[in-house]
Amino acid sequence: MRVSGALVSLLDADGAATDQTLTSASGAFLLRAPVPGTYRVRIERIGYADWLSETYTLEEGERRSVEVRVSRDPVRLDALHVEVTRTCVGTQDGVAAVEDVWSEARKALESSVEAQDVVDLRFDTTEQERWLDAETLAIRDVSTRRRTRVRLPPFEVPSGETFAADGFARFPGDSTIYLAPDAAALLSSAFHASHCFGLTRTDADGEPRIGLTFTPRPDRAVPEIDGVMWLAEETAELRRVEFNYVHVPLPRGVNRRLLEGVVVFDRLPQGPFYVSEWRLRLPISGRFYVDLPGADRSRVVLAGYKETAGSVSAAYAGNRPIFGGTSISLRGAVHDSVTGEPVAGATLLFRDWDLIAQFAPEGIIDTVHVAIADSLGRFEVPYIEPGEYAVEVRRPAWEPLGLPPLHRRVLVGRDADVVELFARSEDHAFRALCPESPLHRGEGAIVGLLRTTGGAPLPDRVVQARWVVPEISILPDGSVSAHERARYANATTDSTGLFVVCGVPGWEELVLREMGTELGVAVSVRRRVTRQDLYVEP
Repeated sequence: MRVSGALVSLLDADGAATDQTLTSASGAFLLRAPVPGTYRVRIERIGYADWLSETYTLEEGERRSVEVRVSRDPVRLDALHVEVTRTCVGTQDGVAAVEDVWSEARKALESSVEAQDVVDLRFDTTEQERWLDAETLAIRDVSTRRRTRVRLPPFEVPSGETFAADGFARFPGDSTIYLAPDAAALLSSAFHASHCFGLTRTDADGEPRIGLTFTPRPDRAVPEIDGVMWLAEETAELRRVEFNYVHVPLPRGVNRRLLEGVVVFDRLPQGPFYVSEWRLRLPISGRFYVDLPGADRSRVVLAGYKETAGSVSAAYAGNRPIFGGTSISLRGAVHDSVTGEPVAGATLLFRDWDLIAQFAPEGIIDTVHVAIADSLGRFEVPYIEPGEYAVEVRRPAWEPLGLPPLHRRVLVGRDADVVELFARSEDHAFRALCPESPLHRGEGAIVGLLRTTGGAPLPDRVVQARWVVPEISILPDGSVSAHERARYANATTDSTGLFVVCGVPGWEELVLREMGTELGVAVSVRRRVTRQDLYVEP
């Protein structure tokens, strides 16, 4: 039987993991040694004992194939005696029961973290926010939104740099921002160094479960969480993490038992674990103002509770659906919006149309699909969910220009579809780059990057375009004198070395150079916007 979704590590002579991966559906894996030396292979499967290979000696450039046969004997958590109430790092090392349960929980968490690096996992989610009455917990307001092809987790987690010092809450101004733990946070050395662990048991959904409890160390005073990781006794699979917040200042009237967080884990078919559901219930504070002489004129009180919940409805590996959703193939072509010519190499970014309408600034919305047009402007998105998308078309030569994004609205049906998209034309780009240059004069623009021959940008430099125009003068004696006069157009580079020279004549030959230098580049202006980079000696 081939084993998929197992965590495979390459260990060096000191036992440190130098590379990690997950086995594929066929049980295959590939590990890369950083340098020649002696290594061992460790295989970890949830619910089974770890497997450790013999020592392999690898030479420079050597490739070695190994066939692994792992044991089928399961780890039996139901045989453990729950007798440990709390063990802290450095105080009661070697408590075997706690170590056994943590070992199985760690495998599930590590597979979740590793899968995001090995496979581009994306998820469709349904998220809901509910505002509850402070006394009755009646729902006062609710909002629901659906998101497509997003990364997990969907909630804010503490970064490794600030976790040890600041814990699981932030206090900007009068507000409080609560953070929740994801798999990486629970695996971190900072989390284990700051918590004590114990064991407990329960039955849930007709299944016996064993729990690994965690509480902050007694000397830990920053905002923290305590709770329990629940595992199925029979399979040792991680089911859920439940937690509460401690050491957090709360408004008057809060029932601490109502403040909770739940993160539910599930397993992808023949693959790693992921966050399938989550729920956070947190207080909303307000200020109560009084007008009494000599009294504090305001106090923080409980205004209600906010409950944020969500669930995963579909999962994708890259663009390939793993479960849920209905994907189709979308094909199309990209053309210039004025000339109709195909735009070769155009990049197409597909985003959620509803979210683009709500959050206009670029970078807030996840890109759910990316396609590249071929030499004839044709593209294909092999797996795409039906729905409305905002498609941004980027022309390759204009990537560094900083033009505002231009989104096209595309409705994808439930059958295979073909669409025609139009990129921003050169006239549109010229208007954005040179708003003071009218189109009817036939002028153009030259855009590019000024850099050293080593590739370093040169900011705050003047780039000059020079061309000559013929002039005819009638002399006092009636004779005609023909000569040429030089014309110039300048532009200053920005912090990235980008320049935009406006007002250059169309269909002319000119020289582009950095001002103050003799050497330049000959440029033939044959389009409204011409791309030409300059490289100079440092």
